[in-house]
This record gives sequence, C-alpha cells and structure tokens, in this order.
Amino acid sequence: MSLSLLFIGFGLIQARTIKGTVSDTDGELPGANVVIKGTTTGMTTDLDGNFEIEASDGQIIQISFVGYATQEIKVNSKTPSVLKITMKTDEKVLDEVVVVGYGVQMKSDLTGSVSGVREEKLKETVAASVDQALQGRVSGVSVTNSSGQPGQGASVRVRGTSSLTGNNEPLYVVDGMPIGAGMRSTGSNPLASINPADIVSMEVLKDASATAIYGARAANGVVMVTTRKGKSGDSKISYSGQLMISEVSKKLDMMNLKEYSEFWNDPYIISVFSGTTDTYDYSKNLNYLGEGTDWQDEIFQTALGHQHQLSISGGSEKTQYAYSFGYLNQEGVVLNTEYERFNGRINLENQTKSWLRTGLTLAYAHSTQTKQKGFEQNVDSELGSLSAGGSFDEQNPVVQSLKQKPSNSPYDMDGEYADVIGKTNTGIKMNPVMNAKENAIYLTSDNIQGNAFAQIEFLPKELLWRNEFGMNYTGGEENQFFSKDVTRSDNRLDGWTRFDMYWRGMSSLTYNKRFNDNHSGSVMLASEISKASWHGASMTKKNMFDDSMVDPDFQNYALGESGNVGGYKGSVQMISYLGRLNYNYANRYLLTATGRYDGSSTLSEDNRWGFFPSFSLAWRIDQESFIQNSGATAWLSNLKLRAGYGETGNSGTKNNYLPTYTQDQSTRTLYQTAWLNRDLVWETNWQVNGGLDLGLFNNRITSSFDFFLKRNKDLIVQAEPGTSISSTQTQYTTPADINIGSIENKGFDISINTVNIDKKIAGLPFQWTTDINFSKVQNTVVELGGMEKVEKSYTKSAQREVSLSKEGEAPGMFYGYKTNGLIQNTAQLNEKVRTAGTEVGDIDYQDLNGDGAIDSKDRTFIGDPNPDFTFGFGNSVSYGNAESSGIWSLSVFLNGSYGNDVFNLLKMNLEGLDETGVNYLSSAKNYARVKTNPDTKEQYIENAETDIPRPNTNAQINATVVSDRFVEDGSYIRIQNIALSYTFPKKWTEKMYLSNLKLSANVQNVYTFTDYSGYNPEVANSNVMNQGIDFGSYPSPRMFVFGLNLDF
Repeated sequence: MSLSLLFIGFGLIQARTIKGTVSDTDGELPGANVVIKGTTTGMTTDLDGNFEIEASDGQIIQISFVGYATQEIKVNSKTPSVLKITMKTDEKVLDEVVVVGYGVQMKSDLTGSVSGVREEKLKETVAASVDQALQGRVSGVSVTNSSGQPGQGASVRVRGTSSLTGNNEPLYVVDGMPIGAGMRSTGSNPLASINPADIVSMEVLKDASATAIYGARAANGVVMVTTRKGKSGDSKISYSGQLMISEVSKKLDMMNLKEYSEFWNDPYIISVFSGTTDTYDYSKNLNYLGEGTDWQDEIFQTALGHQHQLSISGGSEKTQYAYSFGYLNQEGVVLNTEYERFNGRINLENQTKSWLRTGLTLAYAHSTQTKQKGFEQNVDSELGSLSAGGSFDEQNPVVQSLKQKPSNSPYDMDGEYADVIGKTNTGIKMNPVMNAKENAIYLTSDNIQGNAFAQIEFLPKELLWRNEFGMNYTGGEENQFFSKDVTRSDNRLDGWTRFDMYWRGMSSLTYNKRFNDNHSGSVMLASEISKASWHGASMTKKNMFDDSMVDPDFQNYALGESGNVGGYKGSVQMISYLGRLNYNYANRYLLTATGRYDGSSTLSEDNRWGFFPSFSLAWRIDQESFIQNSGATAWLSNLKLRAGYGETGNSGTKNNYLPTYTQDQSTRTLYQTAWLNRDLVWETNWQVNGGLDLGLFNNRITSSFDFFLKRNKDLIVQAEPGTSISSTQTQYTTPADINIGSIENKGFDISINTVNIDKKIAGLPFQWTTDINFSKVQNTVVELGGMEKVEKSYTKSAQREVSLSKEGEAPGMFYGYKTNGLIQNTAQLNEKVRTAGTEVGDIDYQDLNGDGAIDSKDRTFIGDPNPDFTFGFGNSVSYGNAESSGIWSLSVFLNGSYGNDVFNLLKMNLEGLDETGVNYLSSAKNYARVKTNPDTKEQYIENAETDIPRPNTNAQINATVVSDRFVEDGSYIRIQNIALSYTFPKKWTEKMYLSNLKLSANVQNVYTFTDYSGYNPEVANSNVMNQGIDFGSYPSPRMFVFGLNLDF
C-alpha cells in the first residue's frame, strides 16, 4: 500500500498548471485550440487569447488554429509556468486553406465538392487568360480551347450543360468580386484582363451545396480566383519575363499545282462543269510544274510574343501590400492577328485599429486585339459583332486560303495585291492575304476592377462585421475598315462602341465560436445589392476620302458619309439576402447549411423572388476512436465521407415583362421588338452530390471521388416563332422566353495525387509526383414540352439544320442523314426514290422509315458532340536543393477527351466537289469515277473502294447535305505541356544580390494523337446548339516559351 501511495504522490508532483497566451502578428488569438496531444483534455483560448491547462512532464501541449501552423511544446522540468506562443503561417498550412463563397475554410472541414489549382501548377502552363489555365487540371471541369486566336477565351463547363439557349459558363470571383456577372459585351474576352501571373490559387466550387451561396449567378459553378497578397517582412521584388515563338501545329493536305492542274483538266471534270473551269496550256507538260503557291504558308506565320511581369510585395505587422505591373504582346499564327495588354494590380490591407481592418484591391487593364472575321459564330445578335455572322466559308481567311488556286499568288509582278477571284466567282471570294492585311478588325478595351472592404471585430476573432463595395467597368470599341480593294467599290468604316458596368455592395455579419472541446461553429448573415448595365452603338461611314484608314490610328468617324446607325441598352438589378451555418462536432461530424433569397429585375413583380437553399454533411471517419486506436493511423491519413444537396437559379439576362422598342430608320415607325411573358419564373437547378476524400501514408496518396445528379426545371428557352402568340402581328420580331423543359446531368469525377518518390539520391533531394483527374458527365434533355430545339448553321453560303435537341437525347446532337457509302451501280440507284438529279456515284442515304423515298423524314441523330469522359495526367520531377546545388524541375502534362464527335463543316467545303475553279483536299482526287458497261449500258463505280462522291454541281445532292459523312471521331490525347526549369543555388544568387534566379523552357501543344482530320479536335462554341461544329476555327499553335525569373 505504501508503494502505491508513493506512485500516486509521484504523479501528483509531476502534474502542474501551465498558463499561457496565444497570439499572432496582429495580437491576441481567441478561439485557438489547446490540447494535450493524444488525449481529449483541452480547451480554447478566451477573448484575450489566454489558456490554462494541467500537464505532466513528458506530455505534449498542442496549439492549433485555422490557417496557422500547429505548434507543439513538450513539457519537462524546464518548461515555464507561463507561455507566450506566437502562431505563424506557412505555405504548407496555407495549402490546406480553401477559398469558398464569402469566406475560407480548412480543407479538412469542407462538406461540399471543391477542387483547386495552386500557383506552382499554374506556372507550368503558359496561358494568356484565366480560363485557359484550368484546362485538364480540375476534375469535373471541361475546358475547350477551340481557338488559338490571341486574346480569345476558352469554353468552360462545370459538370456539363445546364441551358440550351443561355450562358453555360461558370461565375468567376476574383478576390471576392464577381467578374462579368450579368455583363453582355461581345467585345474582348473579359477574363483576358486578369494576368495569370497574379494568381496564387484557383478553387472550383462544383456542387450546389458549395455554389448555392451565390444563388442565381452560380447555376454553372463558381471559380474562385485569389491573387497575390502582401506579407509582413522585407519587401520582395520579383520579375518574370518570357519569349514566345508560335507555329501552326498541323497543315491540311491540299492539292499542289501539279495535282490541281491534273484534276481540273481531266476530261470528266470538264464535262461535269460544262467547260466553265479554268484550263491551262501547261496541262500537257505537267511534269514541269512545281508545287505552286502553298496558301497555308501565305496565311500562316511564325509568330513572336513576349510578356513581362514586375511585382513588389511586403509589409509590416499593420500593413501589407502587393503591386504588380504586366505587359503582354502576342502575335497570332494567322496573318495580322495580335493581342497586346498592359495591366496593373494593387492589393492593400491595413490593421487600421485593433478592431478595424481595411483593404483595397484595384486592377486596370488596357488591351488591343487585331483579329480576322469568320472565326466566331452565333454571337448575341442584339449586341452584334464585326467578327461574327455571315457565311463562314466566305469570310474566314483560312478557309479562303485553302480554296485558293495554287497557280495564283497573293501578289502580282508589281508587288500589288493580285486579283485571285477568277472568272467563275463561285467559291473564291477574296484574296485572303489582302483581306487579312487590309480588312482586319481592331478592338480596344479598358477594364477597371475594384473592391474595398472594412472589417470590424466586435469580439476579436469571434464577431466580425464586414462591408464591401466593388465595381467592374469595361469600355471599348471595335472597328473594321473596308478599302476599295476589298469592296471593289466604295470604301467604308464599320464600328461598335460598348460599355459595361457592374457594381456590388455587400454587408455581412459573421460569428465564430468554439463552445467547448466538442462543439464549434459559425454563422454568417449578409445582404447584397448589385446592378449590371450595358449599352453600345454601331455606325457605318462610307466614301472615305482615301484608303489610309487601314491603319486603326487613322480610323475616324468624323469623316465620310453616314450610313447605318444602331445600338442597344439594358440593365439587370438584383437584391439578395443570404446566410450560412457551419457546425463541427468533435472534429468528426460536420454540417454546412446555406440559404439565399434573390430578387431579380428581369422577372415580373409576382415572380421576382427566388429562394435557393443547400445543406451538406461530412463524416471524418479517420478521427473516430476505433480508427485512432486501431493502428490504422500508421497508413490512413484522411478518410471523409461527404453528402450534399443544393439549389441555384437563373432568371435570364433580359427583361421579359416590360416592352422593348426600336425605330424603323426609313419610316420612323416605333415598334415592339419582342413578345412579353409576364408569367416567366425562375429556372431552378438542383444537385445531389456524394463524395469520398482519402489520404494514405501521411498523405503521400490523396484522392477525391464525387458522384452527382444535377437537374433543372422551368428551363428558360426562347419559344419557336408562333408557338406562344399569334404570328399575325408581324411587328413582334422576337419570340418570348418561356419556362419549358428540363436538362439532367449525372456522372462522377475523380482526382488522384501521389508522391511516388521522395528521398535523397547522391545526397540531394529527389521527388516525383503525379496528378490524375477523370470526369464523366452524361447530359440528357429530360423534358422540352414536346418541342424540338433546332439550330441552323452556315454550310456553304446557306443556313441548314445541323443540330437538334430533343427529349431523351443529349443537347445539341448532330441531326441529318445516315449514309451507306456511295451508290455503286444503276440497280442500287433504282432501289429508292431519290432527289432529282441523283446518279451513280452520289451518296447513298439510308431510307430509315422504309417508305422507299429519301426525304427529310429520314433524318435522325448522326453524332454526339458531348464526350464520354475527359481526363488530365501530369507528372513532375524535381532534383536538388535550394542552397548548394540548385533545383532541376521537369513536368509533363497530358489531357484528352474520348467519345465526342465533331461535325467537320470545313471538310464539307474542301471535299464537296461542287464549286468551280477552287482547290480541294488531296483526298478529293479519289472521287468516284463512273463508267458505263458497253453491253448493259448500266453505270458502275470503277474505284469502288472510294468514299468520295462524284463531282456534282448540284450541292443539294452531296456537297451541302448534312449527313454522317462529315461526322468524325473527335477523341484525342494531347501532350499539352512539357516544362523544364533550373533554379540556381542560393550560394550563387546571393553573390548577385538575388534571392532567386530561375531559367525555364516550355513547349505548349506539343503533339495531339487523334483520328480527326481537321486542324484541331477541340471544337467548342458559346452556343450549346453549335458545340462540336468545326467552322474552320483558328488553329491552335504549338508554342515554345523561354522564361527568366528574378527575385530581389
């Protein structure tokens, strides 16, 4: 018994009370967790950051707080009774802090589906725009860079398509400020004004439980962008510069001069085109002909570019600052295309008082863009655009170059532009080199973004009142001059001016509280008001005094005769009330609930308000005692189950209950421009999400798996003419928007990150990491009220139905005729009733309804532009240390898509064999050669294996008929990026008064593995109904980039 008392007495002697204060650089830190490691004994610091805890020698006191590095203190005889602990942040901890709507959370506390890309991964990709930097990096996010035109944006879809006629792009929020929210400018890409070099992280909120806090604007997901902020300490000056060299990554195989001459001087071709073709005396000496003019070489160029970034950051304990200035000049690979941008950004934060923190973000960008017409389709017709509209094959300089005769040159003997149109004037509409140089479109844009906040701490670190005001302004103009050489008559100047303004005010109250060891949480309540407005004007001036206005510096609307004048104006206002509740029980069971009540000016008073709730749960299984006590913690770092439900909405971007008018310029009559629908209600999108987060072996392997079901109801679509109101009142030119139908998206996305090797080789650190993401989305039109949404596209100077959305099918499916190859002989020709003029050697269309005739009733779905799945796969290797050897880094990134079809409208132009005196693909030489049996007088195809129909001037039979002949597999795997860099050792850089010096080399768009015959299998469009249609898009270049980074 005495021995037992001795041990008890010994324990009592060792246990003692330890007091302390926890603070950070700004002062005391209330709410910090102070626990005895490995036990449930603990507490949280009080309002003054104080704590008091019982501990024995050998035990470890662990102090933690969200956003700070966890500190541990081992208790021994030398441990003072009063501790002063200063919490510090580091990059490792910051990686675990995730930006969410109206706040931040620890990654371990997330209950919704959120994925991110950090700065080091963004630096591996050379991107001129924020959206391009996401490609292949985030599961559940599809990014299509269908245009290589400098300054153009990408098409971004988060978990599929949710609207047939509206916008499907996500909401971008930069440092808390929505960008482009409700704005309708068709000028330059609004995201291009943000310099990717300023970005330190991008978080994508994918499911509705994460996005519902943004309500009506978040139906398509949210991308949270965080730019560089200042830190306490010495000022840091950084410079980065890059030299870029771009080239076309692929050329099409067109006929050269010898092949062209053989083709057009073939007796059969001459007979088909009735002698209207251009014939050549040298056709008898074809062996003496050279390659002729390669018009792809004439319209394409090796392009140069350079960009520079200078940033200064630092601060004191009270004030932190970050300034950045950037310049980008990038030529395009198509002649006379270019993008130039000047930008600056200021981020300031100040601890004005112990209870007041203020901050300001201000950014400015000025950009100019030189672009060519014909690469864009289906831009909002209300706003207009000089770069879109019309027949793409007549406007697109690349298409026109491909159709040029190789016997012609862009210049004549005197160095003047040559007349290449020719006597037949069928498919060749311009000298594309002249048009590129003399008829380019010039855009200028000025963008100002600003956001200011003031945050008051009523109870330090617990009760916060935050007020924000932000604005986003874009103004610009778009001009195109037509010289006499282009118009072949009088010159003229066309132009648009556009102005967009968005402002937002927000006030929020947040209460954070840790009640005891098991219960903690937060409540946020806020109100927000915003307004987006836009207006613009167009003008045409004719008969300018000379042709010098090709140079944009001389374009002046004060000169010439006035022509057409037009314009537009509109606005949307919104008032919102929102709230969020977070609850954490024992760091194991997590709950998040949000609600947002939005009122929109686009809907009538009776239907103006919509409520969008969400809730989500998470279970951190790895924190359960049966895991902690089982030994599984040796290999299980994280195991969390998530489930959530949420709703978002869409009220459209135009007023549907007040009449809009325009005036006829000739009669001066005022007339209403659109039907009204005062019964239009909110389009509602709901989503269910389930997820699993897994970490193994001290998080050397991490993974997230999410499955989702997403559906909308009361889909807002434009009614077909005549379906809602009698069409006898012809002054109503635009059908009303109506609520009809539903789209469903379901699928799953996976991300896996591994540290494959992390050890020393020859005494130096070596690390190899892998990032994998995989996404599968199935889109289905569930309901469309019995309607069929049809979209027409230009096919050879005429509009024809190419895509169709129908109940039970994916949106934007290709719609046309199925084929059985070619009509091989007379007997096969006579099997069916065919279009008049059809002969042996023409396309054999399938009689799907079995009525013995080929007509529009035989059309069906012939292709699906929606991929079965998309993926990204990256590997990064680093070797060396920063102090003595320097660090070599190599990264290789691949991305791809599988199962998507492309409708090759470009091929329809280049293999149609219906136009006179134009060039065709070399494959067209193998056209069906029809022969006649002298005995039976029946016709047959001599080269029966060919799939190219006979030449036929009746385009309605072969050339422009929408059929599966032009549908190709658009699947691809692309080596998107290879980056190599060397960071010099500090023992060298310190002698040069540098803190960092890095050289890098990067190759973008290295190689694409695909069966697609066009320039680029990545084909997207802002209009869902035209997705996957290749209009002859601007080729994506291969880019070589050499970089220099300096830190002082």
